[in-house]
Amino acid sequence: EYFVGVGKRDVTGPVGSRFSGYDLPQMSTGLHTRLYARAFVFSKSHDGAGSAKPLVNVVVDRWIVSNFIKDQVLRKLAEKFSDLYTEHNVALSATHTHAGTSVWSQYGILQFSSKDTPFTLSEVFLIDGIVAAVEDAHKQAIV
Repeated sequence: EYFVGVGKRDVTGPVGSRFSGYDLPQMSTGLHTRLYARAFVFSKSHDGAGSAKPLVNVVVDRWIVSNFIKDQVLRKLAEKFSDLYTEHNVALSATHTHAGTSVWSQYGILQFSSKDTPFTLSEVFLIDGIVAAVEDAHKQAIV
C-alpha cells in the first residue's frame, strides 16, 4: 500500500520578465495562461517512518529546471524537513514551455535569456512555488 499526496502551486513569475529558451532576450508583455509546479509525494507509510523515504516527483511548467534551481529547492526542503527530502529521492522535471520567465542556469550557453543575473523575482517565484507544492503534497501523503 502506498500513500500519495499532490500539490500544485503557481510559478508564473512577474509579467515584464524575459522569456526563457530564446537566443535573443524577449520580454513578456502580458499573461495568457498561468504556469504551475505540480508535486507528487509517494510514501509507503502514512507517518513517514520506516526504512524507505518518500519519493517526490515535481513537474514544472518551464523550459528547464537547472541544477541551480534544484539545489536551491533542496536547500529549502532541508530547512523544513531536515534530511527527509534529498537529491536521492526528489526528481524535478520541466514541460519545456518557452512561455515561462527566464531563470538563471549554471551553464554559460543558457545565460543568453537570463542575462547572467541569479535570484531575480522569476527564481523566487519558481523556487518558492516548487517548495510550497512539495509541502502541500507532503501534508496529504504523510501526517
